[in-house]
Amino acid sequence: MANADLQANIVLCLVLIPCARAGARYYYKKGARTNGFLLGVVMVFIAMILDSLITVPVFIIPEGGSHLTFFSDPGFWVIAFECFIIVVIYSVVKKDPSPVIAK
Repeated sequence: MANADLQANIVLCLVLIPCARAGARYYYKKGARTNGFLLGVVMVFIAMILDSLITVPVFIIPEGGSHLTFFSDPGFWVIAFECFIIVVIYSVVKKDPSPVIAK
């Protein structure tokens, strides 16, 4: 593939699955009862803050980009939504491990 941005997004999408699951698992480890929707929003918001403070200044701005180009990229929002969905699914499965179809 010649598109480095697409390659990076594909790798990030694949790596994000176990990372988001591990983050949610760590959070729920001590029996926290936070709504998965809220936890997903908070985790994505924290990731956005860290991207704004670290990723954009270190990797994007030196390549000629900006905060606007980074946060307006559809790939960013797909990855953010993926993180959110993984956390929500984990919270639903963690609270009720029985299959959804069996209900």
